[in-house]
Amino acid sequence: MLQSIRTGDIGGGIVRRAFRDGDRFRRANERLEREEIMRWPAANRNALIDKRFVEIYPLSAATPKDAKRIVLHRGGGVYDVIEGRVLNAKPLTKAEAQALAKQK
Repeated sequence: MLQSIRTGDIGGGIVRRAFRDGDRFRRANERLEREEIMRWPAANRNALIDKRFVEIYPLSAATPKDAKRIVLHRGGGVYDVIEGRVLNAKPLTKAEAQALAKQK
């Protein structure tokens, strides 16, 4: 079952199951930029999403005014800070993520 995000609204994704992308090996928890996902042929992109190799997220997520920042453990000692969307540009250590979560 495809995630219900229109192709034009895909903001990026996260690899959930490892796979080979041409000459590159994509590992679990690797972040994918929108441009990388959109380069794939539609049939390949849809199959990867449908079979849950890739989890996609929307281009812009509306953040409610009362949204709380949470620290999400991605595995392997890597963390993200979420407030309606991922706030950090690169994976963080636990201490870095907790510090970012406390900022406003």
